[in-house]
Amino acid sequence: MGSVPFVTVGAKRTMEYVLDALGRLNAAPEIELHAVGQCISKAADVTQILAHEFGVAVGDTRLLTLTRRGVRFSTASTSISLERGATADGEIQTNEFVKFPVYHLLLHDLLSRNEELEIAVGRQRSALLKLRQTPEGFKWTPAEALQESITKKGRHRQEALGDLVAAFSRAGLILSPRWEPLCTRIGQFDDVILGLDTNVIYECVVTQQMLDGFVLTSPLDHVHSPNWLLLVVPNTVMHEIEQAANSRRDGRLTLPGRMGYRALQEILEIDQSTDLRGLSLLIAGEANPILDARVELQGLREDFRSAASPDVRPRLYRKLSAGDTLIRDQFKAFLRQISFHKGAYFLTGDKSNSALGLAEGLHSIYFPLVPWSSFLQMGNKVEPPEVPFDDATVVHLTCPIGKLCYELAVQFETIRIEWGPRGKTSSVELGCDLKGESLEHWVQRELRISAKDLKTLISLYGRGEPKVSLRRAQEVWDRRAQDSMDWL
Repeated sequence: MGSVPFVTVGAKRTMEYVLDALGRLNAAPEIELHAVGQCISKAADVTQILAHEFGVAVGDTRLLTLTRRGVRFSTASTSISLERGATADGEIQTNEFVKFPVYHLLLHDLLSRNEELEIAVGRQRSALLKLRQTPEGFKWTPAEALQESITKKGRHRQEALGDLVAAFSRAGLILSPRWEPLCTRIGQFDDVILGLDTNVIYECVVTQQMLDGFVLTSPLDHVHSPNWLLLVVPNTVMHEIEQAANSRRDGRLTLPGRMGYRALQEILEIDQSTDLRGLSLLIAGEANPILDARVELQGLREDFRSAASPDVRPRLYRKLSAGDTLIRDQFKAFLRQISFHKGAYFLTGDKSNSALGLAEGLHSIYFPLVPWSSFLQMGNKVEPPEVPFDDATVVHLTCPIGKLCYELAVQFETIRIEWGPRGKTSSVELGCDLKGESLEHWVQRELRISAKDLKTLISLYGRGEPKVSLRRAQEVWDRRAQDSMDWL
């Protein structure tokens, strides 16, 4: 790939790639857009938006054919550059919450100006992560505080690393060990029905891992993903997400509460977004009053536990066998109502649930979530995932820095970005919607940034060469979000 910065356009939301490209164009005179298979058409959409909305100059496009395990893949690479006539805006309309395109461009510019950024999460006083820029986007390494945590044994290390791995997984930076076999198996069919367990939605498996996987791991020549994928969410799954979203302590969302809202964001993005092509979502089954009684009894048990030990950490996945049984029953009832003879699968991150589904006649697929211990196997750095081809070409699944920071803020409530030499460190703080005030904050990936910190970032963004207009980026984001999300 060389040293030229690039963005790999995959099967995720179009504006995600537009903003990733704009962030890199702010720091480099020219970048490349790479795409594989059916994502070439999405790359054309990205290029069109960049040219029409931001005046980006489009250069040559190179078409190649790559082979991976005997399957041929068409690829395209387009060079683009930014006309240096844009100006940065001094004022951005905000009401405590800052929109994704604004803080992404600000943070990307901040990273490009500094050799590295350090990130402290939650209530940690010391930074845990270090971010460094690379042509593939960025890589992160553990800071001293995290290195000390890694050397410790027991529950503290497991929780600290588990939270980090969960955020990286939702950002698409760490893939499940079953990522490729799963996508290869499902990709054998043109039309697929996929029943989803609760944990699969929590971890954003469909949007952050499977969609790109269908494009890059197809077992068939020139057909790189199912043409039509119906996601069936049993009503019991919605009930479990609702209970999680209502989890609060002292008026603030707990970790299960934030994950509940993040799961609702995932469902609405799949259901409403028009640029996730070939993807549909359906809620199946009816609410069961037994679930409410079970939740009341479980809540009473948790109250007793909390009273005995105030430091008890709330569990994210509170699942009993009765809930798993209802989830499978509702999916089976849906399948009985239709005549479908292609690919119908039940996807879960629970090994027992998968085994029981197989015993009951379902085509269950066990999709193990990324374990916390996988961090220890990655060494001292994590970079965007790589997909190798037969001629030694490697496709990198790039990730916008704003997306990673959003997932970290959701996981830990707040994060602190630090930069500068020792003794002269500057910092800003970002946080998610801690009170569950509006689902729109989540669907639009908005973060809380104080007026003082926002002013600091904008003042740095305005130095040097003119950059992409923050106001323009926000306007385009709002307009396209309104077009694709009718409920907003």
